[in-house]
This record gives sequence, C-alpha cells and structure tokens, in this order.
Amino acid sequence: MRYSLTLTEEKSLDFSVREDLNISKEQYEGLWVEIDNTSEKLVCGVLYKHPSSDLEEFANYIYSCLDKLQQHNKTSIILGDFNINLLNC
Repeated sequence: MRYSLTLTEEKSLDFSVREDLNISKEQYEGLWVEIDNTSEKLVCGVLYKHPSSDLEEFANYIYSCLDKLQQHNKTSIILGDFNINLLNC
C-alpha cells in the first residue's frame, strides 16, 4: 500500500520545498517547506510513519532533519501522523 503526503499551498505565502530534508520511503515519508514571508524563515515538515515501520529508523530520520535545521538556526514546526503507541514505548 502506498501513501502520499500533501501540504496545501497558500498563494499569499512565498515558500520553497526543502529537497534536502524530503524523503519518500515505503515505511515513512517527510515533506518539508521553508516559508519566506515571515519576520524569520519558518520550516514546516509534514511526516507520516506507517504503523508497522521501525520506530528507531523513523526517529533517526527526524533527528537528522532537526540537526540540519539547528545548524542554520531555523524555527520549525513538525506535523503529521506518527502512528506511535506511547503505551509500548
């Protein structure tokens, strides 16, 4: 089964897709954009993790993205469907 992520475009926003952060695998996906018309640039990520995928691999992907953003001092928002049962963590 294949899923896809969508981020709705607002015509009044200037943004660029962050290809260096995007990923599309069968187990998880990430779509990132950088919004340019705020007082500071804002990076928004929409993530999806398949319920049966490996949590550690998904977490490593998120940590990798956050490391890149932190190096450039970017404010970020992460949204999505993580499919993590916190009772099992």
